[in-house]
Amino acid sequence: MSHQSRTHVPERLLRQLWKDQHFSAANLRTTDGREVDVLSPGISNHNGGPDFTDAQIRIGGHLYRGCIEIHRSEEEWKLHRHHQDTKYNRVILHVVLHAGHGGSYSSTESTRSVPVLALDEYLSPSWGTTQDQHAPDRTDDHGGTIRCFGVNVHADSSLIETWIEKLAVERFELKVRKFDERLREILRHNELQLYEPPSHYDEVPFGLHPEELPLPSTSLSAREVCTPALWDQILYEGVMEALGYSKNQHGFFPFLPSDPQSQIELFWIACASMGTFRRPC
Repeated sequence: MSHQSRTHVPERLLRQLWKDQHFSAANLRTTDGREVDVLSPGISNHNGGPDFTDAQIRIGGHLYRGCIEIHRSEEEWKLHRHHQDTKYNRVILHVVLHAGHGGSYSSTESTRSVPVLALDEYLSPSWGTTQDQHAPDRTDDHGGTIRCFGVNVHADSSLIETWIEKLAVERFELKVRKFDERLREILRHNELQLYEPPSHYDEVPFGLHPEELPLPSTSLSAREVCTPALWDQILYEGVMEALGYSKNQHGFFPFLPSDPQSQIELFWIACASMGTFRRPC
């Protein structure tokens, strides 16, 4: 495989290569000469941190259990600042397509050196030929992952812009339904009455048209919706959800205080200091 092709191989392909162990496992050695025996390549990690967790690797006769990080080159360890990130302290093997040009690149935040395994010399010639043929089509890790990707290239830009605007309006309308639902939920919080459990509009399947949802309730009185504390609560929850990590939003929501006046006051002070917007009177 040429050096140019190796440079443009997407990491997702290297992660699949490691997961499926599509290379010669005989006589594997780290760049400093230690024997490597892969007992388990680990479990793919789709969150932040190393690419694989819970791997079992025998290196130099010693069995290790921990994480695996995948890169095209050894230098990318420091380029991605893994040496300053505690999440990578449990990495037991740094797997790269080709080794560096000298120097120690793979060390953890705890200053431990991480063994490096370069795969290029263990790959079959046919794998290299295949990648040389398809490298131009695979330089983008995200290209082709959306079904309409190939069609959009030939679509008129005005049509795409119109469709994006339409989706944006639908998304905004769904959020309006969601906040209306939450507003009524807060108002009912201290009322001793039975009511139907609210539908969670933030979890509706993609493609559901807002017209299929009920309109926001108009049964609330002006006195009920003119309470400043009510809108403070709604805004506070919305901002916290928007700033949260997507996989933790729903799990974090129950821990929000029901009457976070002190946090809300700090929120408005911070907004005013940054000049973003002022609290409505």
